[in-house]
Formats: sequence, C-alpha cells, structure tokens
Amino acid sequence: MKVRTLSDKNRRNGKPAWLRADAAGSYERMKAAGMPGGCVSDAGRTNDEQWEMYRLYKAGKLKATAAYPGTSKHETGIALDLNEPARKWVRKYGKYYGWRKDLVRNEPWHFEFRGKDRSKHVKIKRTGELDAATYRAISRAVARPRINKPPKPAGQRAFWRKVQRQVNAIMRGTKGWAPLERDGLPGPATWEGIRLSLRKTNRLHKPGKNASAKRVITCWQRALRAGKWGRSIKEING
Repeated sequence: MKVRTLSDKNRRNGKPAWLRADAAGSYERMKAAGMPGGCVSDAGRTNDEQWEMYRLYKAGKLKATAAYPGTSKHETGIALDLNEPARKWVRKYGKYYGWRKDLVRNEPWHFEFRGKDRSKHVKIKRTGELDAATYRAISRAVARPRINKPPKPAGQRAFWRKVQRQVNAIMRGTKGWAPLERDGLPGPATWEGIRLSLRKTNRLHKPGKNASAKRVITCWQRALRAGKWGRSIKEING
C-alpha cells in the first residue's frame, strides 16, 4: 500500500497524519477547497497502534469503539476522524471528494474514502463551448463542488462569482488591472478578465484582443486540460 503524509498532524499522537496515497490526495484537495485544517483527530494507524487502541477500548478507557486489529479501515489508510469545524465541511462536501459519512454507528466524526474523487483533474475536449465537461473542469479549478452547469439562476450566480474571484486571484498584482465586481453576472468585463487571465496562465494558446467567444473558451479548455487555470481557495484568500 502506498501511503502519503498529510499536511496536518494527528492529534492522537502529535505525529504527522497519514493516509493511503489516493485518500491523502483527496484530503489535500479538500483543504485547498476550503476545509479547515488542523482538525485530524486520527487517520491511518499501524497494526501495533490498532492493538493499543483495542486494548484501551476493552479496558473501558476509550469513549469510542475500536475495531479488532486487522479489520479497522484506519489500518488500510482510508479512514479519517475529524473534529469541528472540518467535520461539518466534510459532511456537506465530502461526497464530492470521495468521502462517505455515517459508516460507523454513533461516530459522526468518522469518514471513509470509498467513492469517486470528482475533484481530481481530468482532461476535457476542446469544443469551444461551455458544455457539461467544461463546467465540471471550471468547478474543479475554482474549488466549487458542482458537477454540471448550475440549473437555477441562484446556482449560476454563485458559479460565476467563483469564476470572478478566480480571475481576480490570477490577475492580482498585474499593472493596470481593476478587480472584477463579484456580482455573478458573466458580462463583458468578466469575459475580458477571463481572456486576460488566460493570456497570463496559458502561454501557448493566448486569446487575442478581438478573440471570439469560441476562441476564448477553446483557450480556456486548453488551460483547464493542462491544469494551468486554477488556484486554490487557500491561495486566493491568502
């Protein structure tokens, strides 16, 4: 099993927490998307650690239960125990990143990496249109847990506000740049901001000043395919 150390410590022992590599990658993407850090009460465990937890449990010294060694999901690196406020965030958004809740009775802090991590970067076709795959790719880039095009006006406004924030983050510090108003309306100023942000991030395929909407979207898709257009919420707010 390939494991990966997390960017947070394990509160149980004060050591760096770890998970199976794919679960750890998902955890870090959740942090990048806004999940509060520093809330890991437990993550991966060795078999020896599980035996110690089990002995404490049998002795009545644990508030929670402990699985018999060899059967715990913590030993396989796919289980994660979280304190608040991260717990609330993962209960709301965790499914999008592959995490399932309420798999252990009376343990609302326990999550397991069992699903498909839809936040992971994937390649999309260059269609020149804002199709469902492109919306999904944009959503990943702006750290918004949204799958397809938002069906309702409120969802569309929220989606475009995230895009506007992303553009402002990419263009921040650029000479002559006036930050976009985050009104959730994809007007001319927003599209010009997208075009300029693509020129800054997508060196091989830059939309020109008079580029058509299709050309801008195609360049956007190229940048998304290459993972060049996107920053985490942590970076944006930093």
